[in-house]
Amino acid sequence: MYDNTEGNYNTAIGQSSLYNNETANNNTAVGYVSLNANTTGGSNTAVGKDSLKDNTTGASNVALGAGANENNTTGDENVSMGVSVMGLTTSGSCNTSIGSQAGYNVSSGDNNLLLGRNAGRSTSPFTVTTQDNRIVLGDNSITNFYSQVALTVTSDARDKMNFEPVPHGLDFVTKLEPYKFNFKKTREVEEPHGKARYGFKAQDILELEGDNNVIIDNEQPDHLKYKGEHLVPVLVNAIKELTKRLEELENK
Repeated sequence: MYDNTEGNYNTAIGQSSLYNNETANNNTAVGYVSLNANTTGGSNTAVGKDSLKDNTTGASNVALGAGANENNTTGDENVSMGVSVMGLTTSGSCNTSIGSQAGYNVSSGDNNLLLGRNAGRSTSPFTVTTQDNRIVLGDNSITNFYSQVALTVTSDARDKMNFEPVPHGLDFVTKLEPYKFNFKKTREVEEPHGKARYGFKAQDILELEGDNNVIIDNEQPDHLKYKGEHLVPVLVNAIKELTKRLEELENK
């Protein structure tokens, strides 16, 4: 139970839960040392051993599960559900992490959405630490993504700026080398994971793009990523070049 003299509308169940609360209101702490260090952070809900245990001034956090968001101190409006979810977060705010150890490596990143076991960790498609505004679904064990309809992507010209012609076309396309391949179970294990696929080697496209890369995301150089939608304008340019050559031949 908490040693509270001024805070109102708080509920503490479990040894040392909300123990250091001072003036914070509307907190609910259930579990051993949950919200233990909280002093002025209000409207937090912590359910599970060690959940939000280091929180001091962070407000409006929801942590459900043993060790959920346990190292948070000043971060606000995080939702963490699962064992050890957002375990290393200290000051990140407005993150939503659901699934065992999802978002575990987030430290100060804000407004991230991490769904599924280990989402946002090194064993997932993208490791989130200090980055903001990222969505990661699942870990590298996922083999298929199912949806009844395709994603509907914002493309209104009024939302865009800095328009320039796409610099690649037919020459770029003719240098692409398509492959049939399987993903590995892990980089260390030469074992096929999931069904065969068609695609490219990210390193090949990155070499063609040079320093102004768009199709290949190399923000994390050890885990290059392919953004196929950005290849479509290049293919359109290639078709336009071929059409122009065909028209020139027909007019001779």
